[in-house]
Amino acid sequence: MNAFELSGCSFAVVGAAVGGVYGFTNHGWIGGIVGAPSMSVAGYILGVGIVSTSFWIGIRRERSQQRRDLRDRFGAYWSDNRSSDWNELKKELKCGDERSGEIVAKFYYGVFFDIGCGFPARLSKHHWGDAALSSEPTIGDRIEARVYSFETPEKVIEFTQRDLGPRAKSNGQ
Repeated sequence: MNAFELSGCSFAVVGAAVGGVYGFTNHGWIGGIVGAPSMSVAGYILGVGIVSTSFWIGIRRERSQQRRDLRDRFGAYWSDNRSSDWNELKKELKCGDERSGEIVAKFYYGVFFDIGCGFPARLSKHHWGDAALSSEPTIGDRIEARVYSFETPEKVIEFTQRDLGPRAKSNGQ
């Protein structure tokens, strides 16, 4: 069960209890029978909505922090003004191309490094090679990795240190 389901079910139970008691108190047995399922549905929707909003706020805050940390190095890389540069870069770099660069930012999910193209390169923890698992890289370290994909809405190049397999032939785009 994920957080959305847990929250929805918890609020549904509370909603059913409140709806049943309120309905019974004000309208008798029929009110209780109608109130419980009605408030159960409303509670479920409310619970899922609260968790969804919390996730949305967290993701927005994380993205803002990421942009603040990377702006000094890459400028407003996410803006529409950089779209033509981004499209040219996607034509130039291919999935599987190896690049190296200096780590410029570190987050709980991985690191960002500069490969000299004007856009940030991200190496997520689940893409770290086995050698990287023995010691966590720090800001200023140089790393090598292969292009995995292009995250177009974010304008971030995703890298991997793992074997690409058939993905290298498809160019990952």
